[in-house]
Amino acid sequence: MRLDDPRTGSDWIAPDCAGMDFFAADQGLRDLLAIYLPVEVLEHLTPHYQRLGQLAGGRLDDLARTADRHPPVLHARDRFGRDQDWIEYHPAYRDMEQIAFGDFQFHAMSHRAGVMGMDRPLPPVAKYAFQYLFVQGEFGLMCGIMAQTQNSDHRYDVNKCDYPGMADPHVLSSLSTKRAEIDGELRQLAKRVELLRADRDTVDAAIRIFDPARLPHKIKPHARRLKPKLFRHGECARAIMGILREASEPVTVRQVVERLIEEYHLDLREPGGRDALIANVRATLSRYSASKALVREQRGELVLWRVG
Repeated sequence: MRLDDPRTGSDWIAPDCAGMDFFAADQGLRDLLAIYLPVEVLEHLTPHYQRLGQLAGGRLDDLARTADRHPPVLHARDRFGRDQDWIEYHPAYRDMEQIAFGDFQFHAMSHRAGVMGMDRPLPPVAKYAFQYLFVQGEFGLMCGIMAQTQNSDHRYDVNKCDYPGMADPHVLSSLSTKRAEIDGELRQLAKRVELLRADRDTVDAAIRIFDPARLPHKIKPHARRLKPKLFRHGECARAIMGILREASEPVTVRQVVERLIEEYHLDLREPGGRDALIANVRATLSRYSASKALVREQRGELVLWRVG
C-alpha cells in the first residue's frame, strides 16, 4: 500500500513481525556478538543464530499462537473418579519443546560440550543471544528452560573462562567495586544487628524484673516503619520552587519529582521512598497554591503547575 492510498479499518493497524527473520533484522545484536564473542565462536554459531531467527518469526511464532489458544489442561482424576494427576499438552507445545530442548539444547548449553558441535560449553553471551531470539517467538517456555540452566550459570567462573577476551578488566573492576560496597553494607548491618541484640537483652532483663513470669521471647515482633528523610527542613520546598521558576511551561507533579530525583541524586530504594517524595511534592504545591505563589491549571484529567 502506498502512502497516498486511502485507508480504512484495519489498514491503520501497524503490521506485526510474523514471518520476519529476527536475527537478520537485528543489526544491534549482530554488532554486540561481534564485540563479545571470539571470531571462531561467532563464525561457528552464526548459522544456528540465523536458523533460530527464522524460526522465531515463522514456525515458532505459529506454534506459540496455537499453544496460547490451547493451554495445558490438568486432569486430576480419571473417568471413574480415581486420583490420577496428569497434564494434557497440545501437540504445538510439544513441538516447541522439541525446538528448545531437542534442536537447540538450551538446557545443556551451560553444562557440557557437544551442543551445536561446540567442543566446550557455550559462553554466557552466546547462550543469552539464543534465548533472546527464542523469546521473541515464545516466552512462556523459557521459564522452564531458565529454571534448569540458572544454577550452572551462577557457578560460572569468569577467572577460569575458556574464551580469551571474555574476562574484561573494566567489567571485573566494576564487579569488584560493587562487591566491596555490598560487603561493606553487610558489615555495617552485622554491627547494627549486634547492637540491637544487646539492646533486646537489656529490655528482656528489665521485663523479668517487673514480671518474672513473663516470657519475652514470646512477644510478637513488630517492625517500626520509618518514613525516609530525603531533604533537610525547607530544602524540598526551595528546590520545587526553583524547578517551577526555571520551567518554560507548566509542569506536572511527576515531572517535578523526576527533576528532583535527577538533580539531587535521590536514592529511592527504601520502601515507600518514591511515594513519600510524591506526597511531599503535592503537599508543597498545594500549600504554595493557597498562598497564590503558584497557579494550578486543569487540562482535562491533567493537573499542571506554574509560578503565579
